[in-house]
Amino acid sequence: MKIPNWHHIEDEISKLIVKHTSKIKTNATADYANTIIDAWQFGKSFEKIVSGDKPPEKDQEILKKAATKLSQARELLLQVGHHGSVALEKQSQINANNKLNQEYRLSENNYSEILGNSLSPISYQLEEAAKMLNASDRGLIAVLSGAETNPPPKKGRKQKTTAHYIAKTCAGIFMAGTDHKISITHDPYDNVAGGKFHTFLTEVFKLLEIKANAEHSIKELLKEENADLK
Repeated sequence: MKIPNWHHIEDEISKLIVKHTSKIKTNATADYANTIIDAWQFGKSFEKIVSGDKPPEKDQEILKKAATKLSQARELLLQVGHHGSVALEKQSQINANNKLNQEYRLSENNYSEILGNSLSPISYQLEEAAKMLNASDRGLIAVLSGAETNPPPKKGRKQKTTAHYIAKTCAGIFMAGTDHKISITHDPYDNVAGGKFHTFLTEVFKLLEIKANAEHSIKELLKEENADLK
């Protein structure tokens, strides 16, 4: 796995901030650059979690089945006789000192009981996790990603979360550093998208190797902005 050169990335983003803004002091660009890096990493983590997400009912069903199987395994282990228990104990590579350890003898009669009882908290944990899932909760995305709420399932074009968070962060930096609102302009001859913020965002996407359309990302931000004003 290739480890990113964080200092290089921070420096390059800082250069872009200086290039596309006029009101942010040079000694403050590193802090702003790191907010973009944070948005980038958060988005990547979030997308990784969502990509492996399944319908909550399916997760709930699997967890309940796993809990049941563990409970059954516990019951079967408690039925293991002396020879089987000795074999389990040897398999676990417990040495003679541990075998004579008083804490085993105080609570369980043999190793199969030790192993069997160790499954109880796991089974309970799976059952409790299953209860946490319901039809309105797409897994535990919010908990795992650190987001305040789970994203609602959207129909149609799938939103690129990483690009969206980067665009939103860049928009805040751009507005603070220029006193201009984000916007998109189009060339009157070929209708190609452009504008100061569009150029800034395009260069950030290119630097971070984000495969996303800057124009689409800006339109999404403007749509959110208009929705908040209603």
